Amino acid sequence: MPAVGGGANLWSTKDNKLAQFLEFPRAVSDVAFSPNGKLLATAGLDGTVGLWDMKGKNLAVLTGYQGEVWKVLFSPDSKLLASSGEDDIVRLWDVKGNKLVEFGENQNLGSLETFSSNGKLLVTAAYDGTVRLWQVGGIDELLVRSCNWVRSYLISKPKDDPDRYLCDHIDNDR
Repeated sequence: MPAVGGGANLWSTKDNKLAQFLEFPRAVSDVAFSPNGKLLATAGLDGTVGLWDMKGKNLAVLTGYQGEVWKVLFSPDSKLLASSGEDDIVRLWDVKGNKLVEFGENQNLGSLETFSSNGKLLVTAAYDGTVRLWQVGGIDELLVRSCNWVRSYLISKPKDDPDRYLCDHIDNDR
């Protein structure tokens, strides 16, 4: 499915084209199907991740990379998407395209390998042969951790700023 020249097509086993995915400025380096079969993610050498439905409709373009994106993979429950690339940072996203967390900066991260079967750990392999396990938890745990991290900042925003209330529905004790 990765296509040289910047495109991606989804084919059935009977050579029937099922979907055509938007052309990219540069080649697609990796693709991943969500375990529930509803989504497809593409890693682009243009420094973006594409999130698609199975008919080829682009749902989100994930940005913020410093260089090429080389790997994408979904969590076993299809609720999270991990990506990594040239900048050696793993980014974890929800499937709506919201960045939840980044990790691995300045750690010679290497390559993104797999999620554990329960989706609570992510495995990376560094260029020096080191294998690291990253605790990512489930989506609820990530939301709590992320909101706890930014809660004091959000509270400092003016009361009429809607961002102030982003984490109000997230319980600290989940």
